[in-house]
Amino acid sequence: MTIVNPQYFEEIVGRLRVDGIIVNHFVLWASKETLKKRLRSRGERKNSWGEQQIDRCLQGLSDDVFEKKIHTDDMTIEQVAETIAEMSGITLLPDNRSTLRKKIDRIKTQLQHLRL
Repeated sequence: MTIVNPQYFEEIVGRLRVDGIIVNHFVLWASKETLKKRLRSRGERKNSWGEQQIDRCLQGLSDDVFEKKIHTDDMTIEQVAETIAEMSGITLLPDNRSTLRKKIDRIKTQLQHLRL
């Protein structure tokens, strides 16, 4: 879930933490250029709704309340998952899929997210 408004973050996550619930929150941070590239790879066109939200989201996520930022510009999906697991004290199970199976699964996921 993406929360970019610091006030909403405090209302939701802050309340959970006050109630004693452990919440690990991470911001997957990337440059504007990387975000645009990722949107294009999902089939979104220039000036799509997602692209129009980039500046607002980057500004909101720059607030100090979003302290745990993972800079993902040069990271693979696997590296991001491993980083989050490590920061959360979780041991991941090995991914025993073949390279071909991983590519097929990735393409299937991308197709599911296409907005036509």
